[in-house]
Amino acid sequence: MADNAPSQAVEAHAPGDLGRRLVARRTELGLSREQAADRAGMAPGYLRYVEEHPGAAPGPGVLLRLAEALET
Repeated sequence: MADNAPSQAVEAHAPGDLGRRLVARRTELGLSREQAADRAGMAPGYLRYVEEHPGAAPGPGVLLRLAEALET
């Protein structure tokens, strides 16, 4: 059953895990949503969407900008 391992690993992550991690790191840095969005070059409303909607699937460019903005 080794071919089931990748899908099981994906299922182990709760939906919305990305958003939860973004909020946690932003809070750790003492940044408001607006400040983090500004650092990442995106609208605060979009960052709110990514943080609050489990189905949000930002592209690699957005993830890289967020990683840089949140110093990760």
